[in-house]
Amino acid sequence: MPSGAHLRSLARAECAPPDTFVTVDGRASTDSVQGAIDAYASEDPEFEQLVEESSLDDGRPNRNLDRIYAELRDSPYDGFTGEYLADDDRSTRIVYAVESDASDAEIAADARRVADRYRGDAIATGQIVVFQAVADTIFDSAIVSLAAALGLSAVFLVILFWLLLGSPTLGLVTLVPVTVAVATLTATMRLGGIPFNAITATILAITIGLGVDYTVHVAHRFHDEYARGGDVDAAVITTLRGTGGALTGTWATTALGTGVLVLAITPVLGQFGLLTAASITLAYFASLIVLPPALVVWVAVVERRPGLLFVGRLFDAAGAIDGESDTTDRARTDGGASAGGAAADSPAEAFEWQTDPRASDDDPSQKR
Repeated sequence: MPSGAHLRSLARAECAPPDTFVTVDGRASTDSVQGAIDAYASEDPEFEQLVEESSLDDGRPNRNLDRIYAELRDSPYDGFTGEYLADDDRSTRIVYAVESDASDAEIAADARRVADRYRGDAIATGQIVVFQAVADTIFDSAIVSLAAALGLSAVFLVILFWLLLGSPTLGLVTLVPVTVAVATLTATMRLGGIPFNAITATILAITIGLGVDYTVHVAHRFHDEYARGGDVDAAVITTLRGTGGALTGTWATTALGTGVLVLAITPVLGQFGLLTAASITLAYFASLIVLPPALVVWVAVVERRPGLLFVGRLFDAAGAIDGESDTTDRARTDGGASAGGAAADSPAEAFEWQTDPRASDDDPSQKR
């Protein structure tokens, strides 16, 4: 605190506090060395006179600070003063009261804004600010780690499907449901008010691992079925009936096994079990709901068959309906679709002409 103007600068920093700070008469509620000055001045008339002579109309000293601090250290408020004033009197600490319903992120952001508003060198610190900084660091590192995990998984799957099936692009398709599962779990955590920390970041990594496991089984089975029959719809149905059933059993046992941790006494373990079961469930449903359409799109793109897509199927269905309508109209015009014709085709009236070599010349054929 090199000059007497710094106490007045601290006073100005208390004006117009942010919404997350507790206010009293329009000013932020604070604890600082000014509290020790006011408390000692209320008990010692001589010290009160010194403060008044060193202050302007607001009671904040702006001169004779060395003498004021020296008398504070010789007073019963020495311990109180030491909590907010450094031994060399060159720096001070001010504690702001914050609203209980404010989030740590909002409090940390407002604390930095107040520190920036101070004319001297000020640093926003405290338990909430430090914890939020740690959480932000963990979040940034987790995002980088998850991106690296997805990237390495993509490279591995591309190489794997290229070597085993000769379809490197299929490896990229298998990551689509994994990405959807991770994004959905992150959104669920956000809606549920679950903080993003080292434990929840680990759960997202588990989601990637299980999601890749599920999607690889589904994609490989689909590739085998499609290569064998050449029918996309049949390959999807067979894959869901076969591999989908096996994955259902795996999902049920794994999700229930980890979900039991919800009953744990420790809240951290309960949250871990709940999120792990949710991640397994999301990975399972993504592999059976998101991946099949992605595989159909993959076939349509690789083999250049736009008719497999949803829009193409609608056009084909519309064309088929128009074709049936035209056929019916032509049949009615030719008289082939009349009621009599329909009756003639019934089993009771059906007949065929067959040549019989044993018949006479007058009757070259028989009616049956």
